[in-house]
Formats: sequence, C-alpha cells, structure tokens
Amino acid sequence: MPPSRPDFDERPIPPLKRQIIAGGVVTLKLGGVSVLVHRVVPVGARRYRGTIVGFEKWLAPTCGGYAVGDKVEFSERQVFVCAMP
Repeated sequence: MPPSRPDFDERPIPPLKRQIIAGGVVTLKLGGVSVLVHRVVPVGARRYRGTIVGFEKWLAPTCGGYAVGDKVEFSERQVFVCAMP
C-alpha cells in the first residue's frame, strides 16, 4: 500500500478566472507550496488528473510525499490557477 499523502489545499469559494481545459496546466497548493501540474484531463464530475512537473519556489524534486513525475488526481476546488497548454 502506498504511503499516505496529504490532500491538496482548497481555494476559497470564488470561481476560477479561467476554465480548466483538457491538456491544460494548473497550479495546486500544498501547505503554501505551489504544485505545477501539466497534461490535465477530466476523470469525473469536477475531478481531474495530471502530472506534477515542479514545485514553485521549492528546490527539491519532492514535497509532502509528492514528487515530480507523479500522476495526481484532484478536484476543481483544489485548483488555484489554470492556464492554456
């Protein structure tokens, strides 16, 4: 069984400024560290999956049990920023 990892932070109620699109790029948060996720695809109602490509202002390739290259699943509420691919 893989080790338990913390959930990504949830953003406050205001809606996103842009829509999450397939193949896009999003920023999640993990205890104040921005987690950059590419190749986002929908996997269910307001649920998405993507690949971690880095941690903003974090020098190590791992953070909070997550690593660059990990595939992660997250909800729309956990997305802080989304951008075009």
